[in-house]
Amino acid sequence: MGVDNWDDLRFLLAVAKAGSMTGAPRLLGTNVATVSRRLDRLAGSLGVEAFARTPEGWRPSDAALRLIDAAMAFEGRLAAEVNALEGKRGPERARIRLGALSSVIHGVLLPALSPDGGRLSRVDLTVAYRAQGEGLGEHDLVIRLGPPEGGRLRTRKVGSTVVRLYGTTEPEGSDWIGLTDGYDDLPHHRMGLERFGRPPVLRFQSFNAVREAMLRTGLPAPLPETLARQSAPLRPLVSDRPETVWVQEFWVAYHESRRSDPALQAVLGWIEDAFAAQARR
Repeated sequence: MGVDNWDDLRFLLAVAKAGSMTGAPRLLGTNVATVSRRLDRLAGSLGVEAFARTPEGWRPSDAALRLIDAAMAFEGRLAAEVNALEGKRGPERARIRLGALSSVIHGVLLPALSPDGGRLSRVDLTVAYRAQGEGLGEHDLVIRLGPPEGGRLRTRKVGSTVVRLYGTTEPEGSDWIGLTDGYDDLPHHRMGLERFGRPPVLRFQSFNAVREAMLRTGLPAPLPETLARQSAPLRPLVSDRPETVWVQEFWVAYHESRRSDPALQAVLGWIEDAFAAQARR
């Protein structure tokens, strides 16, 4: 049992990150047929299949998990070393991919951008929408609710936001706006059910879409204060119950092999500054 071609590990890692055979080619700049062929060759070298197809996507076999972890650690360490060299060598800019919830991007990160770039002046940063979940996926670092469980990830709390019920006026009826069904167990949905006594009449995938719908319909909704402050007509609904406020704690996570990566650490510092700026407002 062995790996005849080390380059095959890139394909193994890409499928693990993307969770699908169709997503992996985008990360590699190739096609599905090539990815499938490389995985077949790797399976022949290992003597076992690397992935199994499940309803939730392609999941690594038990035999491949440690190999994926080793490949991820190698990739992270290599990226850290390359970024350190580029920082000493000249004007080259490191590439970092950040994943975050829509409400964090619009309410915290976008307001923190500056014309001179600040901490990001030596970084080419891609910021992508990412729903709550475990792992990094295709990102170098992610901002998530709460720390991840297990894995070789370094985590750090970077800030928090308050979610409460907002509206343009005090509502007289029971209609309200919420997020899609997958968020029903979170406190913001429960505060809406408690206040209005029924499920939302409109649902959207992100808080940013919820805010726009509120402004167009006049209906109330739970909303992070970072987003509500950007829309003058919105104000907190009157309530004397403490359960109508939810403090979201946000953590950043990245692979431990990137702890010495100067580009990633610059982005991490910018994230912390962004949350600190919101807390002062």
